[in-house]
Amino acid sequence: MSSRACIRVLLVLSCVMPAVGAALVWPVAARSSLLPFWLAPTLTILAGLAALATAGAAVLLSKEWQRTARRLDDVERARLDVEHMAFHDGLTGLLNRRALENELSRLAQVTASGGKPFALHVLDLDDLKGINDRYGHVAGDRVLAALADRLHRSVRDGDTVARIGGDEFVVLQPGATVETAATLARRLSAAVAEPLTVGGHVLTATVSVGTAFSDDDPCTTDLIQRADQSLYVQKARRRTRIRSVTRMAEALPAPHRGS
Repeated sequence: MSSRACIRVLLVLSCVMPAVGAALVWPVAARSSLLPFWLAPTLTILAGLAALATAGAAVLLSKEWQRTARRLDDVERARLDVEHMAFHDGLTGLLNRRALENELSRLAQVTASGGKPFALHVLDLDDLKGINDRYGHVAGDRVLAALADRLHRSVRDGDTVARIGGDEFVVLQPGATVETAATLARRLSAAVAEPLTVGGHVLTATVSVGTAFSDDDPCTTDLIQRADQSLYVQKARRRTRIRSVTRMAEALPAPHRGS
């Protein structure tokens, strides 16, 4: 029986017992010549006073129980808030680096014990500095929060998305193959590339993605480093393509203008 139910029963008994006592004592006192005439009303009054004291104590206990329950709820909420802040990024709500390292160690142990390998994707937002310089840091933060939500909605249940730096994200993909990892990388890039409206401005962001696999090397530190190296290679290729397109555009003859 809960504390509240016990208090309710106590209150009911405190109201009923004096009446029951009076109903039992009065007939006995009336028929007996051995009991003084004042005993029955005295016992009834005492029972009533005891009932009032019991009822008052029950009310006080009920209020104290409610205050204690509220304090416990506040403590539990504070504990959950602190735990959430310890393992989540404040801006995006994604897991932070500490939580990512815990999950990465867990997946590495699973793989070392004969489990399926996993893929680690490092994503770096291109030109966040340009967005901050052009539209302000508030707009840049909104872009990061919106892109984090897109990344989270683009992965499967069981995948992990974390923000580990200003414009750097990591996705862990358990049970990945080369084909499924490439498919997820393309899906993440496409999700980020969708137009985004921030402060009345329509922005288009892009990310570079580097991928590494746990079956190549189970060491978690080396895994992140290899994903970073893949990321830098992709960024260098993108810059090369941009320069090539620019040179081609500059080499084209100027359009003929009629007189």
